[in-house]
Amino acid sequence: MMASLSGPFKAAWRELTGTAYDHQPMSLSVEEIDALPTIVLVLSGFDEIVVGDEPYGDPNNIAGYAGDTGLSGNVRDVVIAIPAAHYMEYDSQEGTYRARFYFEETSGSVLGANAMMGHDVYFDIARGRIGFAE
Repeated sequence: MMASLSGPFKAAWRELTGTAYDHQPMSLSVEEIDALPTIVLVLSGFDEIVVGDEPYGDPNNIAGYAGDTGLSGNVRDVVIAIPAAHYMEYDSQEGTYRARFYFEETSGSVLGANAMMGHDVYFDIARGRIGFAE
């Protein structure tokens, strides 16, 4: 993710959890993992002429579109929810969890497996796009 989002993300994390966001190992129960915030990403969606395989219709009725939620100015932007069970990695040898959502990439953003879990992901190489479906 972009480094410029790190400060606002960490401030929101502290407000929601009462703790600092870092990547240090933590001993947490399943209940504590379930109580952690879901990370919501809003990605720029398709806003050009439909070429045949994009969903059409009311964006409020298409799963994954921002629609009129107020999350974005474009109703066709894509909303991806990443629950804590996906971004907290369990180390069975140590019995600890570690946060795996990073802002430290120096050459851009990386959406890894933790963002893709629970979604069908289509890489449209010819059009330079990625599609997400729940």
